[in-house]
Order: sequence, then C-alpha cells, then structure tokens
Amino acid sequence: MKHFTPDQFSKIVDASPSIIWITEKDGYCSYLSQQWAKHTGQNVADGLGFGWLEMVHPDDLEETRKIFSHATKNEIAFSIEYRVRQPDGSYRWALDRGHPRETENGRFNGFAGSVTDIHETKMSQLEAQLKSDAIENSLNGFDIVNAQGKFLYANKAYLKMWGYKSLDEVFKTTPADHCQDPAIPGKIISELKASGECSIEFKAKRKDGSLFDVVMWARRAFDQDGQEIYPTTSIDVTEKRLIERKFKDSEEMLSLVINSIPDLVAYIDKNEIYQFANSTYEKWFSLPIPEVIGR
Repeated sequence: MKHFTPDQFSKIVDASPSIIWITEKDGYCSYLSQQWAKHTGQNVADGLGFGWLEMVHPDDLEETRKIFSHATKNEIAFSIEYRVRQPDGSYRWALDRGHPRETENGRFNGFAGSVTDIHETKMSQLEAQLKSDAIENSLNGFDIVNAQGKFLYANKAYLKMWGYKSLDEVFKTTPADHCQDPAIPGKIISELKASGECSIEFKAKRKDGSLFDVVMWARRAFDQDGQEIYPTTSIDVTEKRLIERKFKDSEEMLSLVINSIPDLVAYIDKNEIYQFANSTYEKWFSLPIPEVIGR
C-alpha cells in the first residue's frame, strides 16, 4: 500500500470539494482540510478541537453535539445533517459523516469523516415536504389514482368526505365505488387522455352508501417512472347546491304569488329600466313580459 507524505495528503484532500476531517478518540478534532476555511470563513486553527461547533446553526447545535458525543462514546459511525455558517453570515445545509479509525491493534482511535454541502437537495426536500403537508392538511379532498384504477393516495379531507377511517380502507376500493354512477371514473379518464385535465360535478357515494354532491378537478400526470397517474382535487358542494335549490324554490314560489295577485307589480331600476313585471302588467297593457324587461 502506498503511503503519502503529510504534504501529499494535504494536497489530495484539499482538492476535494468536501471538507475532510479527523478526530481523536476523545472527539477532539485534530485535522481539518482547507475547504473548511473556504466554506465557513473560520480559520482551520480555530476550527480544531471543538471550535468547529461554533459554525453550526444554533438551532442544530444541541442535536449535533448529542449525535457526535453518542457516536464517540459508543465508537460507532454516524451521520448528521446541520446548517453551517458561511463567510457572509448565511447558512447552508451540510451532511457530516464519520467512520471509526482503528489502531494497528484494532482499537478505536477516533473518526475520519467528511462534510458535504447538500443545501440545494435539502431545500428541495423541505419544499416538497411543505407541499406535501399542505396537501395532506387541505380542506379540499385530494387523491391520486393510477392508470389501473387503483388508489395511490388520499388525504385526510378525502377520507372524511367519503367516510373512510384509513387509507387502507380506501386502497381496498376502486374509484367506481366512490360514485353513484360507476361510469364516472371512465368518463374522467377519457377526457384526461383527450385534453389533459377535467372538471366534473357528480353524485359521490360514501362508504355507508349515502350520497353527496362533489365538484372534482383532475389532471393527467406521470410519476418518476413515467407511469400515468391522475391527481384529483374534490370539493363537497352539497350544502351549496341545497341552498341554491331552496333559493330557486323560494324564487319560484314568490313569482307564483306575485303573478297570482290582481294588482300590477313591477320593478324599475334607477336607470328607469324594467327588471321585473308580473302577469297583471301583461293583461293591462297587452305587452308580453319579455318585451318589457330590459326596457
């Protein structure tokens, strides 16, 4: 095995984009590559010992100390994600991994490890998690179905809307089980294949068989393996439709009453344009109501 001189070793590790470090068996950092100073702005000499912890974000410091101390005490490999302060005072996410070093006799002699910048990956993960949490806790129902008609996901609002207690219960059903008309899912998929998205209102069927009005918006998408999937968003509009029907019934009843009285009833707006006239108006003036309204 070829052995490098200290100078050769330093040149090799300093060429690495990662920060290379070495600790002793008590956890004391005895070596830091020059990448440490480049990434943090802290002098390598100041980072030795336990000085490197000064560059860890305050919110991550306690957990970092805990994991590092536990690994040192138990002489086991470790992996930590924490934010490291940059020369401009900002912080970037980093992955710190350490593996035990051993003496010639196989005794624990500290760690050798690296710190790698993972900021872009971490931020993408956090963004994805935020979106996932927003969907899971949305007041609107959200679900995903694959091309074989199997549920892949449903959020809490969807479960509540359709009366299911768990995802496992939903996974044992098909989209057709959730509709009064079992042909609805096929119609949605046909439109998705034709135009890529679809908006439809239909009678949905809960687990207990009761019905409710739902407006569903769906789109055609593809998963990471290129398989076709159908994410959908659903809104329960039962109460809205009930109010609309009651209002329409009341409006029709009022119209019936007004048209049955012998007195002339009309409504003229501020621009002196007729907005309403009852049937008595037509009898008195021999003018069809449609010709009066809007004049």
